[in-house]
Amino acid sequence: MTDIFISYSHKDEPWKNALQKHLGVLQLHGEFSVWEDRQLEIGEEWLPAIENAIARAKIAILLVSSDFLNSGFVARQEIPRFLQRRQQDGLRVIPVMVHPCAWQTVPWLAALTGGVEDNQPLSRFEPGSYQLNEVLADVALKVHHLLQASREEERLRQVEESRRREVEREVERQRLAEEKVQAAQAEAQRLAEGKERAEAVQRQAEQAGRDRREAEERARQAEQDRLVREPEAQEAEVRQTERVGAAARRKERLGKLVQLGKWAGLAGLGGLAAVGVYQFVMPLFDSPRSTVQDADKPEQLPFEPEMVDVIPFGGTPVTFTMGCVPERDDPEWDDVAGGCEDRDRDNEKPAHEVTLQPFRLAKTEVTVGQYMACVDAGGCPAPAWQEKGAANYYKAMGNALSDPDYPIIGVSWHDADAYVKWLSRKTGKTYRLPTEAQWEYAARGGAEAAYPWGNRASHEYANYGKDECCSGLASGRDQWVYTSPVGRFPVNGFGLQDMHGNVWEWVQDCWHHGYKDAPADGSAWEAGDCSHRVLRGGSWSYIPRGLRSAGRDGSMPAYRGNGIGFRPAQVP
Repeated sequence: MTDIFISYSHKDEPWKNALQKHLGVLQLHGEFSVWEDRQLEIGEEWLPAIENAIARAKIAILLVSSDFLNSGFVARQEIPRFLQRRQQDGLRVIPVMVHPCAWQTVPWLAALTGGVEDNQPLSRFEPGSYQLNEVLADVALKVHHLLQASREEERLRQVEESRRREVEREVERQRLAEEKVQAAQAEAQRLAEGKERAEAVQRQAEQAGRDRREAEERARQAEQDRLVREPEAQEAEVRQTERVGAAARRKERLGKLVQLGKWAGLAGLGGLAAVGVYQFVMPLFDSPRSTVQDADKPEQLPFEPEMVDVIPFGGTPVTFTMGCVPERDDPEWDDVAGGCEDRDRDNEKPAHEVTLQPFRLAKTEVTVGQYMACVDAGGCPAPAWQEKGAANYYKAMGNALSDPDYPIIGVSWHDADAYVKWLSRKTGKTYRLPTEAQWEYAARGGAEAAYPWGNRASHEYANYGKDECCSGLASGRDQWVYTSPVGRFPVNGFGLQDMHGNVWEWVQDCWHHGYKDAPADGSAWEAGDCSHRVLRGGSWSYIPRGLRSAGRDGSMPAYRGNGIGFRPAQVP
């Protein structure tokens, strides 16, 4: 059983060890368990062990520093699970600042109450000093109070669970007793119905006997009537035969008198009839056939996104290599490590061939104006954000939230799915979210490089954040601090814009950590756990490595944020 999980950067290990000494008191005397990754044994599969420890923890302590916030593993593996457990079953997440860093720019972190008063960093105090030990002892004491409360809640829950099970057993006993009564009643009903059926059969047999006797009586009477009528019928038949013979002889004599005139008249009438038939029938054969005009294609509606033929309808399928390929997808970083061989890139591997059928993709991300048309029509939920305690931050975004030419943000995967279904109903065309394979092929724009413009990130081609922090703001080189209006950056080789940066884009696929067993036909990968959906393209607040064509991330499908939007795909 894990009571306390410590999440930290190995560069901050001395501070973790100092905290561990104080938590050790709880472990020794309070029978509470503490888990951190140094407990992994040689040969043990580390990722399942970490996930298992997170799943069983009651409290997660985060030792926050710039190294911690820049850890791809922490950001993609540990933090989403902490937040998911916090939302689902009340996991207590306690941040403890180690070094000064821009933690206030991380929305979920800014919303949490820290373990140290005023979130003072531990590095303010000398290692081993009285002040540091006082702060760490206070953190341990707070954790102890939370664990004691958790144990009391667990005890009460067990008592309630025991009561609930007893109630269920009593309900089950009553159900079984009622079933016995119902079974007895059903048996009595069955016997009564059997008796009634037997009596009905007896009545039917008696009626059949009466019917048979009546039929026999009618047959006897009919035979008597026949014997009386038969002589009268024979006499009438003789008289009729004589009348028919006389009529035939009169007809024969009359025919001989009119035969010649009859055939002449018929011949004249037949000639005229032949001419009339020819004049009536021939125009029918000579008349031209009617033709069926092709139906006009449906017009593009005012709120409908502009679509680009990535693989033209009616064209041949295209095969490309999806995922992180060394040299092709290794960018030239500005003092930032990265590349296909990095451990953080495991979710982009293995590279594999995918064959895509024809499809179109929206030229830009769906705009505020286009999405609000769906909201006004009652087809989509209004956009919103899930982060708490940052109202002023969103007010500062200004036009990014209300201008019809800006990309829609604050939409979940479910909202995006509702939009494409509404758009399909309104236009009669087949719209849906793109598959992850379609998105990556379209984003590459035919280029064999990390970005469609080359291997170095550039604010001339995309709206993204600073290099040094995972949620830093743009440095001004791309003109926009937050999102930018759609279509302000150059098109890629397919004529698409804003595939990189501006806002993350939802795709159809469920999140999988890597491409093992991924579909090779370009279809959406929706098998298995769909608790998270894939996001592509990076955003205005993200670092350059997230903008790469191979870069990928994921989030819970109900999540809404200020850097998440989407664009639709269209299929034949």
